[in-house]
Amino acid sequence: MFHDMGLTPQYASSDKRFEVASANAARNFLRSHGIAERDLETVWTAIALHTTPGVPPHMLPSSFRPENFCGVIRASHWSG
Repeated sequence: MFHDMGLTPQYASSDKRFEVASANAARNFLRSHGIAERDLETVWTAIALHTTPGVPPHMLPSSFRPENFCGVIRASHWSG
């Protein structure tokens, strides 16, 4: 839901990649709904790296995959 928000006029940035702008928009939204900082970091990283599939598998923990965190985004959207 958030991964392409940086492509929209409301969230686009002239000095950041769209992935980063999207991740920032998601983080701000989730923070406004009281989501824990640890989860915000996870969501931000997953969105910011969603177009770089070669990077996340090398991150710690080794089980990190952006698609594993879609539930965090969905759950926070519907719980508020």
